[in-house]
Amino acid sequence: MTLINRISFCLALISILISSNSCRTKDEEPDITLEVNWFIKNNMDFAYFWNKQIPNINPNSSTEPSDYFYSLLYEYGDVDRWSFITDDYKGLVKQFAGIQKDPGLSVQWLYAPNSTYNVVGQIEFVHPNTPAEEAGMKRGQIIYKINGTILNENNFYQLYTQDQLKIELCKIDANNIIPISNTINITPSVISINPIHLDTIINYQNKKIGYLVYTSFIDEYNNNLEDIFQDFKSENIDELILDLRYNRGGSVNTAILLANMIVSQTAIGDVFIKEKYNEEVTNYLKETSNYNSNSFIKRFESNPNNLNLNKLVVLTTTSTASASEMIIYGLAPHMEIYQIGEKTHGKYYGSITIYDEEEKHNWAIQPIVMRAENKNNSINYEEGLYPNQEINDFSTPASYYTLGDIREEFLATALEYLTGSRPTDLQLKSAQTLRHLNPVPPEKSPEYNRGYDMFNNDIKIEN
Repeated sequence: MTLINRISFCLALISILISSNSCRTKDEEPDITLEVNWFIKNNMDFAYFWNKQIPNINPNSSTEPSDYFYSLLYEYGDVDRWSFITDDYKGLVKQFAGIQKDPGLSVQWLYAPNSTYNVVGQIEFVHPNTPAEEAGMKRGQIIYKINGTILNENNFYQLYTQDQLKIELCKIDANNIIPISNTINITPSVISINPIHLDTIINYQNKKIGYLVYTSFIDEYNNNLEDIFQDFKSENIDELILDLRYNRGGSVNTAILLANMIVSQTAIGDVFIKEKYNEEVTNYLKETSNYNSNSFIKRFESNPNNLNLNKLVVLTTTSTASASEMIIYGLAPHMEIYQIGEKTHGKYYGSITIYDEEEKHNWAIQPIVMRAENKNNSINYEEGLYPNQEINDFSTPASYYTLGDIREEFLATALEYLTGSRPTDLQLKSAQTLRHLNPVPPEKSPEYNRGYDMFNNDIKIEN
């Protein structure tokens, strides 16, 4: 029996009992592959958002659980770009909590100049107190070799996740890769990644402006997030810049908390998001004893650290996804949102982790089960959110300044919008522009580039 228990559908605590053996006779010899495939089939039939579009493929016909799972997805890579499966449930849970073996880098993987095969990695930022920081790695550096091997779409993930890394950097000039002679040695370790990368108050042009670089919505750091907003409130900041450029999503509960601390108090009690499930889950929820007219609605709640803002500046890239986008479109009907940067990823859906509680196997699936809608349902679900002011990450030399430096392009643009005055620098450092290069699609690195889902346990398991 597969017990999907203690799963919060953001609103109700649900226990769902599904038999992974329900379609086999008692006389059949147990087989772990078939066990997993039936586990996949039964849970997808019930919980998957697009369960009516699942093809009728017999679980007995597949010998590989991951192949079987992906064969069930609705137009995988086009409509459903996010559901995934893993054979390491416990490792997945740790990743959702920000605990993972990692060098401590956030990397944007791009195809090398004039290539659809070779890959380079641009460092977006370096996590503090990690092996990468100790090795001296910096924002803007470009990786082109690891352990003596030139990166390509088939090997970069395997190379990047080795136990020992010898990283070779390069510059790109006029579409040519120019190697840098030194090699950086890094030993990845198990680290706890704090999603609050930077928080500060910028005193600029007679304004106090709060600035928060937030990289993932992780419940375990909610108290830290509240402490920051308590400081912002006690300092009576005038404006807030929320940097979500590298935030691929996370817990909806944390997104709700963040929204409650930002929104104008006039919106308290109003709709933040509405949740839409498939027919089977919807009917199940309606049959529970605590169902009411608000069971599919998340409303703004009073919070002692609420800043009571009427305007929010948000910085975004194509990596801004899911819970990060929810902050933008959920707040938009209630206050002015000024978005600076790139169009966001376009993920308006929530997923849950479904695993075998009896631990007959270590497989878990992370299917999309919910679509989030804002108060007005004013969302184009086929594309990301467009910025008010477009800037491409790493598009100019100023982009390479450290996050938090007021000369850094995105932050400087936000300060100019808020105050009418732009920070200037007469001696901008030289840098190469890489935004003309094409990003490597997530499916090329099923673990590492899973970022949109790895930190996207939008409907959180309650342990």
